Amino acid sequence: MITNYIPKDWKDLQNKVARIMRHSGIKKVKTPQRLQTVRGQVEIDVYAEEDIQNQKLIILCECKY
Repeated sequence: MITNYIPKDWKDLQNKVARIMRHSGIKKVKTPQRLQTVRGQVEIDVYAEEDIQNQKLIILCECKY
């Protein structure tokens, strides 16, 4: 388990997930983030992006409380 913290609501959970990602070393973390998809624009709760060995790793998180 990464933390024993119990979030107060969905927004608190979203912020906690983003904080954990930043503490894990991911430099680019945004919450929330709007993205354009083939089906239109969507809002992702937590978006993280990192370059690893010249490859872009993107993590998308939808937080449910």
